[in-house]
Parts: sequence; C-alpha cells; structure tokens
Amino acid sequence: MVPRTELKELSLWDEDYIKALPCGELDWIEYKATEKFTDSAWLDDMSKYVSAWANYDGGYMIFGVQDPRTGSPLIIDGGVA
Repeated sequence: MVPRTELKELSLWDEDYIKALPCGELDWIEYKATEKFTDSAWLDDMSKYVSAWANYDGGYMIFGVQDPRTGSPLIIDGGVA
C-alpha cells in the first residue's frame, strides 16, 4: 500500500500503481466506478467532493475503479473514454 506522503507524481500513475493505493474509507482518496457518470446527480455529487476537499487538505478522485471495501483489492472497470 502506498501512503499519501509517498505518492508518485500524478503523471506517473498507471493501473498497477492505482491498484497499490489504499482501499477503504479515507479522507484523501475516493474511487468512482464508470457507472457513476450515468447518474443525473453526478454534477451535484462532484461539487460536494470538490468543496469538501477544498476546505480540508485536498485529495484524489479516481474514476473507473469500483468502490472498494477495506481489505478488498481495487478493481479497474475500464474507465471513461
């Protein structure tokens, strides 16, 4: 598992690196499956995440990864074209 303090530069992330990121409920990383984009409430949800992170310490939202549960591996679902 890669701790937040030791993250690579974002341009260097690939699927293997993403799979090594921590799973579960964290305040600095969020995973969203591709199917999330079919929900009409997506823009409202996104604005809440951005606002919360702007008032905290920032974070990462990774698209195309099924919502993991603590202890389960990350599953990349293909993402968005």
